[in-house]
Amino acid sequence: MKMIDTTMILVPTLLLVLGIFTNLFIVRTQKVYQFRNYITDLCYSKSIKDLDNLGVNNYESAYEWFYHKKVPSYDEMLFSFKPLKLENWFDKEDIERLLS
Repeated sequence: MKMIDTTMILVPTLLLVLGIFTNLFIVRTQKVYQFRNYITDLCYSKSIKDLDNLGVNNYESAYEWFYHKKVPSYDEMLFSFKPLKLENWFDKEDIERLLS
């Protein structure tokens, strides 16, 4: 009888904890997606601003020098505890160059 009582308490508690972690994971997934879209929009805006330099030999678009080389993978961002802010993921110089 004692095992049944323990099981009746343990199983709902574990399900509650699992539900909380699942919800937190879903929220983090959505925030990572939004953050990566924000970075993509910044790269697009920077590339549009730099269209005048397109003919220059050493020109690199923001996607080449920032997005493909500096942005961590989706999984790395998803499973990290870092806040999703530019300052926490990238160097100050890179952020200034991207936002200029």
